[in-house]
Amino acid sequence: MGHYTTRAPCTLPYPGDVQKASLSTWTWAAVTWSGDSSVVDARSNVPDRGQVSPRSRLRGRPVSSAGTRAFFDRPALHRSVTFSICVHESFLDEAGDEQHRFGVAVTTRLPGVGTLCPFASEHGAIATQSLVNVELGRKGIEYVDDGLAVDDALEALLNADEGRTQRQLHGVDREERFTFSGEDCQGWYGHRSGDQYTVAGNLLTGEAVIDATAATYEAARPPDDDGQPLPERLIDALAAGHEEGGDKREDLPVQSAALLVRTTVEHDVDPYSHDLRVDATETPIADLRETYEQAVRGYELTLEKYGDAYDEDDVDAAEQHDEP
Repeated sequence: MGHYTTRAPCTLPYPGDVQKASLSTWTWAAVTWSGDSSVVDARSNVPDRGQVSPRSRLRGRPVSSAGTRAFFDRPALHRSVTFSICVHESFLDEAGDEQHRFGVAVTTRLPGVGTLCPFASEHGAIATQSLVNVELGRKGIEYVDDGLAVDDALEALLNADEGRTQRQLHGVDREERFTFSGEDCQGWYGHRSGDQYTVAGNLLTGEAVIDATAATYEAARPPDDDGQPLPERLIDALAAGHEEGGDKREDLPVQSAALLVRTTVEHDVDPYSHDLRVDATETPIADLRETYEQAVRGYELTLEKYGDAYDEDDVDAAEQHDEP
């Protein structure tokens, strides 16, 4: 699949006069920052190659110059995050309409990874790790939601990040994938991408960690929508990488894991199992799996008790019905 060129105004917050961002082998963006408006114009210099994506028809939104400078001058940096997987799946619902879901799962030998690494929406999934700049995830998913291709958005953000050599960043949208590992990430580090998924890791025992994570996800991915739920398969993928050695820092026993899933399918009540974190434990994968199973059980019990009330938008009536 070819890369799309980006021709419409977008809202990437870059200071300075002009910066060139290598968006792909086909395109680059001339990024201009115009003071108060802070609206960037990204244009292809290869008009005869590629294709203009409908996703590139973006709406410009003002960004304050103070907030723009804060992102580059004082980025939110955090300790290293180890390995993760980002996926996109499309499927047909019961009515025969195409739907999409995105997921991110991550684990590391440090507490609280779910507060730093995973970002997802109904348009894309992104993981930011190594020496974490959280704004790469926050801004990246925001731009994907606005219609910018994930590879264009993340490449441009990295080009404005002076610490990019220490970053690891990857993600997917409905059509594209992106992977990046800076040369100053701590080994073993690396990444790989497959059909609508990406995997990346650093501070690992070896390449086998991300290979096992990817292979397990690929093997369990259903040809239709009759297989295991995505959160369960993401946990299995993390477990496979963990079993291959995972994070090499055995002197750090307190670990964490998280998963985040977003979908275009509408629910009266969002599934509790789609946004889970285990923030401090010595058994992160096992605890994340148990948390997932309990979340599924709790969701089923909630729908059993309140399903009709949710349909009628009257939970109070259900509570009153339970009173003696």
